[in-house]
Amino acid sequence: MSSTLAESVIHKTDAANVSLKKLSKSFTRKGKELSVIKDVNLEIKSGEIVALLGPSGCGKSTLLRLIAGLEVPTSGEVTIDERKIVGLDDRCSIVFQEPRLLPWRTIVENVELGLRGRKDNGKALQLLAEVGLGDFAACLPRQVSGGMAQRAALSRALISEPQVLLLDEPLAALDALTRLQMQDLLSQLVATTGVTIVLVTHDIDEALYLADRIVVLGERGQGIKRTFELNLPHPRDRKDASVASVRTELYSIFGIHA
Repeated sequence: MSSTLAESVIHKTDAANVSLKKLSKSFTRKGKELSVIKDVNLEIKSGEIVALLGPSGCGKSTLLRLIAGLEVPTSGEVTIDERKIVGLDDRCSIVFQEPRLLPWRTIVENVELGLRGRKDNGKALQLLAEVGLGDFAACLPRQVSGGMAQRAALSRALISEPQVLLLDEPLAALDALTRLQMQDLLSQLVATTGVTIVLVTHDIDEALYLADRIVVLGERGQGIKRTFELNLPHPRDRKDASVASVRTELYSIFGIHA
């Protein structure tokens, strides 16, 4: 994996503000209405990294899908730079927990899909080299490891140089060492691109390492419970003592005594 992305083919992006206003989402299950998100208000500044933490089923992934335009809100609205989201928005890219690579396409061909029909000019190959996959561009997804496949998925999301990057537990399925390496890669990409990022994670230490702000959601339908500001530069030191009190408080919120 590349040790630096200072000379990245991905340029500093024109990051966007994201605004959620009285956002609610309900689903119908067996004839009954199930409220997942209710009256959520959240302002995300241009270039900010916001991590969403919360118990399973509280609506974190649904919130991300609403920002991406993959779901339609029951009420309220999402805007990016004051323009309302209506359907899929090409200012956003999303990375899921699974790489979701097309199995019949090579790694480089999967990354090129992120260009959405625009000319490549070798950009996909350069980006793969930056994330340590230059020698695997011609491989099929089944021929690479899970961590490598997820790096390809991240490259596919970044190649279009989005204004907003949405990450839905993208590292959850990886082994511990690969996960730490991917966190470092994400940290480098943050410093290089300046893109606005919304990260869904269950990992408190991951949120502390990557985020500028941590938003804790309550149980399903309860909305935002707490917010923590982290006024620390990137890249960060995992041993930074200044986050110890925040870590302890976050663990306490989830009933864990650290």
